[in-house]
Parts: sequence; structure tokens; C-alpha cells
Amino acid sequence: MVTLREQGVYYQGGQLLEAQPGLPAPEQAMRHTMCWQILSAHNTSADEKQLSLQFDSMSMPDNAYGKLLRQAEQDGLQSFAIPCVLANDHNSLCVGNTSARDLQQYGLKAAQAYGGVYLPAHLAVVHQYMREQYCSCGALLIGSDDHVRYGALGAMGVGKGGDKQVGLLLGRPYETAYPQVVAVHLTGRPAAGIGPMDLALAILGAVKVGGFVKNKVLEFIGDGISQLTVDTRNGVDSMTAEMGCWSTIWQTDDAVKEYYRIHGRPSAYRPIAPSGTAYYDGAIEVALDQLRPMIAMPFSPDHVYEIQTLNENLMDILNLVEQQAAKLSENPDIRLDLKSKVKSGKLYAQQGVITGCVGGTFENICAAADILGDTPTAFPLSVYPASQPIYVELMENGVAVQLLQAGASLHTAFCGPCSGACDVPENGALSLRHAPRNVLAREGAKPANGQIAGVALMDARSIAASARSGGAITPATAVEWTQSSRAYQFRHTLYAQLPQRPSTH
Repeated sequence: MVTLREQGVYYQGGQLLEAQPGLPAPEQAMRHTMCWQILSAHNTSADEKQLSLQFDSMSMPDNAYGKLLRQAEQDGLQSFAIPCVLANDHNSLCVGNTSARDLQQYGLKAAQAYGGVYLPAHLAVVHQYMREQYCSCGALLIGSDDHVRYGALGAMGVGKGGDKQVGLLLGRPYETAYPQVVAVHLTGRPAAGIGPMDLALAILGAVKVGGFVKNKVLEFIGDGISQLTVDTRNGVDSMTAEMGCWSTIWQTDDAVKEYYRIHGRPSAYRPIAPSGTAYYDGAIEVALDQLRPMIAMPFSPDHVYEIQTLNENLMDILNLVEQQAAKLSENPDIRLDLKSKVKSGKLYAQQGVITGCVGGTFENICAAADILGDTPTAFPLSVYPASQPIYVELMENGVAVQLLQAGASLHTAFCGPCSGACDVPENGALSLRHAPRNVLAREGAKPANGQIAGVALMDARSIAASARSGGAITPATAVEWTQSSRAYQFRHTLYAQLPQRPSTH
């Protein structure tokens, strides 16, 4: 399913090749990668190994822009040197006091004063907004959130800019060494019921968090790309942040061209592909036809199993998870008891969440509705479309009503479930989430206060299959369902017509 090649490889004619006579030197062939094409076009340095990059645009969500803007103001900020989006998607609920709303007022005034774009709360998750409004093939974007990944749209995104973002706002370049580049070679066609989280977790389980691809660029190539929808590619792309890579870039095709057309920006498209015999510092080979529904057990996104393997080895795996929970909590008085949630040989969950830049895409939510059908959900199921345009389309095509009638709840675009700011399960519960991260306390529990819960990452399709199966962990491939054909219409006026001011909850 996933094979790592830790030695350098070449890519020629759609195939990965070992070094052999007749192939160009690595130093020459590395210039034919998509990464080289984009970074060299944005490099202002004469040194090809030590880059001095200029970015096309940046984003800063509300958990970062206050600190970064104040630092830039102290350094003499007069106007933003590059297009900048100030997004409010991490603390939209503004619970407890006025500080969050005060920060939004500050962000609005800063956007007006320095020439930025202010994205009000509830309107979009910042990464979906950047996909819809700012990405273009060959572009280089930066943001202060981990999940700045737009490679599926032919653009390279770099997350966690921090102090370097302040310099970019002031017109200074971003200094960095040229990164190593790892090919992700996709072949075959995934089975029905396999979604983006399944592919992402399969890769994560192989490379590990902060392991094989740390600080490297992942370059997605191969015939298998054409078998994945753009929504699927975007969902996989966002999850690469959990692997610790520096950025990503994918081959583009007519599906990406159509994405830009639908979003009213056809000129943003151009073909992106390796330009010849390309050299990579390593490779990840993925046979898409061998993918199975996956689950990442608490408390790491690389704690990965096939769902079938989990169900066949349930007590042994749960025992390992409970032991890890005891070590992580550092509180001998609390423990995560998952084995008590096993009934008749099946593990039952108490909550489901489909959300954010990873899970809240149009196709994920539609597929979940198709699988759930008219069966009432067996546990509280929260669904967060990643942007207002997606939400409106779900209302127009009937998916929103279908989900509500099944007992799910629909919410505005919000990163809260990803950081434990909402949908906090009860103490000791198991939550199934199509969201980026499942480390301890990301679900909102406070181990230091005697509270603990577990988050298992799953694709929206298998979450819906589990809800349909009475709450028992169930792979989407194990239930019968028919995928509906629903075209997506992007309504750009939803951004143009809303006032650029802090929204009220």
C-alpha cells in the first residue's frame, strides 16, 4: 500500500528509477522538479542553495495576528508589503470575555489601515478561503497556521511563518535553505468508500510525525492523481502538515483547471508538472487500489491502523492506547477506559465530528450524507462546512436538510473542534473526527483537572458508516450505499456582499 524509498530516485516517463548510467546528475535533474520551478521563480538570491524568497500572499488567523501585527507596528509598519488576509476562525465563539471580540476589532482596523483583507468570523476557515480566493498555479503562499498547504491547486504553501511573516509584511525576504524534495508517487484507483483521510493516514502511518519527510517538500506525481477529485487532493494536502513537511506541490490537470473555473478564476490555472527527468531525495510509493479505510487511534495522527485490523485485534490495541494515555496524562488518578466501550466484540464511539480545512469540504459532507441516508445518527454528529459558499450549496442541494433530519447538527465554518474549543465530549468518551489532529487535550478535556477523552481520526465516510451502524466503528466499505452525483456551484457574492466587520455570534 505505502512503500518508502529513502535513497535518491529519478522520475522519468511516469516511472521512478534508480540511479543508472545515462541519467543526468542529481544536481541537474533536481531542477526539473515542480518545487524547483516555483521556488526559483520566487528566489531573489543569487545562491540557489540559500534562498531569499518573496511570497505572493499570506494569511494570519486570529490566534496569531495580534502578536505579529503589533510586532510589525513596533518595527515601523506603514502598509502591508504583500497581500495579507486576517482571518477569524480559531476563536469565533468568543467565549468567556470580550478579549476575542476586541482582538477582532483590532484586526479589522489593521486591515483597513495597512491594506489587508479582513475575514469575519463564521465566514470561512482560512485555508478554504485561500483556496477559493488566493491560490493560483505556481504561486507561493505563507501563513501562521500549521495547515497552510495548497499544493493540490498547484501552489506551494508554507505554514508557521512566525517572525518571518513580520519581515515579509515589512518588505523583507524570507531566508531559508533549499529544502530536500520527496516524491509521492500515486498509482491505481481507490475503491468506493475510500476518502482523503484514508490516504493521508496511510502515508502518515508510514512516514511518522516528524520522521521521514520532516522539513522536506512533498511532490505528488503519478497517474493515480487523475483518479482523485480535487476535494480529495485538498484534504490529503492539509494533512501533510501533520507529517512535519515544509510544503507540498501536486501535478495539475483538467480537474484543477475546472476547480478554478468553478471558482470564477480560470486565469489562475496553468499546467504544473516535472519538466523532464527529475531527481528526488527520496520517494513514497502509494498503490491507491490497495488502500483500506483507516483510523488513527489516540493520541497521535500516526497511531494508524486499518479499521479492519483494529476490529480484529481490538483488546490488544485498546490496551496499548490506554497505557499511552496513562503515561501522557501524568495523573495517576485518571485513565482512559476504552475497553469498557466494547460490546459484543465491537468498539463504540460517543461522538462524531466532520470539520475544518481537512474534513469540511463539499464532497466529504455529501458522501457522509449519502452513507447515513435516512438512518438516525447513533451519536451526536457535528458537521462544519469549511466556508459559507459550501454551506449554502449544501442547503441548495438538500444535503443540509438530510443531515439535520438524521439528527446531525450543522455549524458555521470554525476551527474550534480541531483545537478543543467546542464539541468537547464527556469525560472518558471516544470521539471520531475528520479533523487534522488528535493529540491529548485537542478534544478539550483537561487531564490536569482529572478529565480525559480520546479522539480517533477517521474519514467522514467511515464516521457516517459508524453512525449508521449504531456507533460501532465501521469502515465505509462495509456498508452499502450509493454516491450521489452533485455538481458544486461557488457563490462568490457571499464574500462580496457581507460587511467587512467583526460578526456577532
